Amino acid sequence: MREDSPEWALGYKLNKMRLAEEKTLKEAAEAIKVTPQFISAFEKGRSGISFTNLRKLLRFYNSSFMEISDEKTTSEIIHLEDAEPYDLGDKDIYAACLFKDSDGKQLEPLYYRFSPGSKTRKQQHDAAEFIFMLSGCIDCTLEDPVTGVSKAYHLVKGDSLHVEKMYIHQVTCSGRQIAEVLALAYDREKIKFLK
Repeated sequence: MREDSPEWALGYKLNKMRLAEEKTLKEAAEAIKVTPQFISAFEKGRSGISFTNLRKLLRFYNSSFMEISDEKTTSEIIHLEDAEPYDLGDKDIYAACLFKDSDGKQLEPLYYRFSPGSKTRKQQHDAAEFIFMLSGCIDCTLEDPVTGVSKAYHLVKGDSLHVEKMYIHQVTCSGRQIAEVLALAYDREKIKFLK
């Protein structure tokens, strides 16, 4: 892998974060349920990483997506075209982080754009997620990891869905048009909502 490649640059940044947090390869691997060899290969740019595992690693390192972005902004406004994109390994699904909260660790607002027929891999997060449909329609399957019970939901523009922490979920763009989604991943224990 070339040292000027995006994969190498991301791995290098994550290596620096791990060392700054004084974590071993074994500790990082255990945190996201992979092997130390995988973490090493990723840090050296020899392997990619899934969006889910990247999110888990960043949380383990007490960091956020914006901290690995090459584009730092002093503006409070982040225009969608300037948001930091993330490669999910599927050219038909675009994802970008929309902003950094005050401490960079409590809230991750993400924008997704799904091409018709596109489908995510099954995902499981260590954070709850709120999904709001901006346009189009999606089918979302949620599975309780404890009971194994699954439920399917069809969401259209204006609908919202809450995904509990650790629920397994998969999204399919079921319409003939592009679907746009705003997703907010958050940790209930860290956020205190006003009543």
